[in-house]
Amino acid sequence: MSQFNPYQLLGVSLDATIDEIMSAFRDKLRDLGQAMSVTDPDYSRRRSLLYQAVSVLTDPERRKLLDASLSTVEGPIKPTDVKYIWQMVGKLFFERTDRYTPAFDAMRNSIPLTVEGDNLLIVGMDPMHGNLLGYLTSAEQHAILRRILSEVCGRPMDFRVVTAINIKDWTILRDAEMKTKGAKRPQDATRPVPKTAPSSLLSGVVQPGAMPTPAPPPSSSSLADSLPMSDEWDEVMEALMRLWSATESRSFPQVRARLILDSLALIARAEESARAKRMAEEVLQRALGRALDRVGSLTGTDSALIGIEYLRILERGTGGKA
Repeated sequence: MSQFNPYQLLGVSLDATIDEIMSAFRDKLRDLGQAMSVTDPDYSRRRSLLYQAVSVLTDPERRKLLDASLSTVEGPIKPTDVKYIWQMVGKLFFERTDRYTPAFDAMRNSIPLTVEGDNLLIVGMDPMHGNLLGYLTSAEQHAILRRILSEVCGRPMDFRVVTAINIKDWTILRDAEMKTKGAKRPQDATRPVPKTAPSSLLSGVVQPGAMPTPAPPPSSSSLADSLPMSDEWDEVMEALMRLWSATESRSFPQVRARLILDSLALIARAEESARAKRMAEEVLQRALGRALDRVGSLTGTDSALIGIEYLRILERGTGGKA
């Protein structure tokens, strides 16, 4: 990437307004004055670069020329380049599209995370915006964005959109996928989605008997069976993410419904273990709330409905009636 990048120097986005640029400039100038003495030999050089950066970004013509000159990335992609690269892809995509499309909203809500290997950019999407994910992954949009990404990076590049909001979430998903891939048999790749009994969440009919143990998608049973101990609720949250990652065909409502049931069964076993260890009620309820909120977020379902279905599962498991 170019040595002098005013956007990175001031810490502003490619679509920053003049007010945002000036505010960032003043902040950087103040920070510089606090960090070093005016007699420091490097002070004048850094101060000059800040003035040069703000001068370029507040001049429309010079800024346009700058954007053109920064359209390619040279050498290995550094972690600090990832955000800039995806912003440039979005900027060029918006400029080259002659009409509004939902893909604009998807780009604005996407989160550049990291680069895997030398040529795969990982882009995250908050589960709350999961309905937008398809606008980036459709064959047509993916091809368009991949071409722009390759143009920006100056070499063949590809990208992948995942349900994650940070590097930690992506690492959990990646590790779960690697584990799932290793456990799969060759014929699993083309196996159709299994038919399952209707979910009481959808039908409103509570089935009698013990807590359901549905046939899960590939490897989800092993994930649910390896339930963390009751006082390790952070691991419960990670287990829910792994279960989500291991579930295929999540765009189908019946698959999401089954995912909800599997997730709630996992949480129910965690609560049972926590109560057996006499976890404080307040702490337990707080942990349960977080876990149920996570299920709602991942599946795009209101948390209150998730809570209702969870209570039904508990009542069925203890012989109660809904």
